[in-house]
Amino acid sequence: MAVHRLVVVAAAVALLSLVLNNVATFSSNWVLQVLEDGRRRSVGLWRACAYEDMHAHEPTACQRLSWGSELAGYQESRSTVK
Repeated sequence: MAVHRLVVVAAAVALLSLVLNNVATFSSNWVLQVLEDGRRRSVGLWRACAYEDMHAHEPTACQRLSWGSELAGYQESRSTVK
């Protein structure tokens, strides 16, 4: 009976994780990245928005993304990839 309960709990946690990941993926602010020069950008599955002003945090015009595309002219901070 304990094994059955453990399997049910594990399945519920996996389902909740799947739902939360899908919600996060399709939101516009999926990932907030800090670039090498201190600028920030918000990257979703379908668009990327650069934050030019560090104090105002107002996004500039967003660029549509497609599969495998990258916002031109930006480099991710080297401290995030090790």
